[in-house]
Amino acid sequence: MQTGIEEFIRKLFSLIQLLRIYPHEHPKLKGSFDETFIALKKTIRGEKKLIVGIVGKEIVFEKQIFFNLSRRFQSTIIEFKNRGIEKFVFHENLNLLEFISFSKILAEKDLKVSSYKDYMKLKGIENIEVDKVRAAVSGSKVVKGGTDADYLAGIYGTFSDMLVGKNLDIVKLKSGINNFLENIYSNQKIFMEASLIKDYDVSTFLHSVNVALLSMFFVAKLGYTKDEILEVGIAGLFHDVGKIAISEKIIKKPAVLTDEELAEVKNHPHLGAKILFKYVDSLGILPVVVSFEHHRDYDSGGYPKISTSIAPNFISLIVGICDFYDALRSRRAYKSAVSPEVIYQIMEKAKGKKFEPYLLERFFQEIGVYPIGTLVILSNENVVLVREQNKKDVFRPKVEVVTPVELKGRLIDLSKDMNISIKSSID
Repeated sequence: MQTGIEEFIRKLFSLIQLLRIYPHEHPKLKGSFDETFIALKKTIRGEKKLIVGIVGKEIVFEKQIFFNLSRRFQSTIIEFKNRGIEKFVFHENLNLLEFISFSKILAEKDLKVSSYKDYMKLKGIENIEVDKVRAAVSGSKVVKGGTDADYLAGIYGTFSDMLVGKNLDIVKLKSGINNFLENIYSNQKIFMEASLIKDYDVSTFLHSVNVALLSMFFVAKLGYTKDEILEVGIAGLFHDVGKIAISEKIIKKPAVLTDEELAEVKNHPHLGAKILFKYVDSLGILPVVVSFEHHRDYDSGGYPKISTSIAPNFISLIVGICDFYDALRSRRAYKSAVSPEVIYQIMEKAKGKKFEPYLLERFFQEIGVYPIGTLVILSNENVVLVREQNKKDVFRPKVEVVTPVELKGRLIDLSKDMNISIKSSID
């Protein structure tokens, strides 16, 4: 369907530009109306409705973001957002007259109406809707978008919908994740610090968001495109969704699990894949694969056990690294957070067995043994904050002095000053 929807969007935005140049009765427009309407009907065929959204500055349909079209029609996109037009819903029964009236409304730059729903109804348009991308819902309160916290709440709202079996608002989901994506390109340090958020009672959701953030950051460093990074983020977000089918008492048990309880927990990859199959049309197949495989090891160990020797998907191996890393560094009811030094030692020992060697090496090159934002004590007893990684020596990042006060703010590149080293981290 991607080719069809992309063709329709291109024709629709081109039609709007033509409507602003030619009189509405111009013969050139007649042909453009017909072509665009036919493209829409071909795309919507067999579906009850078709939804196109504007997320950030990008045009979105289901699991696709059309970056090229978004760049081409950027000024029109910004104008639509300023008018409160961020989502188009086309129903299967729409007719050509409705579509023509709708196109003319979109082309009216200076049109100001309090409610497009009422205005379009007045114009006889019953099978097309325009709206804003819904703000995140938290309980009964509406959280207005704008900050990373708001977008996180938006992701949580979508996650919650899945937990109770509701249909997903894929536009809202992509709105939240896409804003995290923007942080990769605009400020990678802030993006990484966002993934370091911890809580004394870490929920499956917070862990899932951390894994999604880490996975997106990592594949961005590996050179993946924005489209691909977004897909990885969605897969990371839902990698543990199978845990919702397991007793809450077991998931939150503040003690070592029994063999029976552990067997139930180890079934969550299978349960997650089963849940995600219901959403494959909107989320794609990658979340299903990653949910099933994220505990399968590089050497085909781990779980669930399968009858063939097929290696895990490359993205499953990436999410598996991020999942294991975040689980170690997070404080839980039954364990303390593991120090950065020990995390590195544990994961290094499993290289070539649990973890693909190249991926694990690259992971620590990008994340560092001591992630950005980590407080550490140097061998000279100064307390410093990690500011930048050193890929050639993951134990010697660039740091900023916190104490003593007289040196506060001083930057030190440990790769150049070999007389000083990191003694330990501070939790």
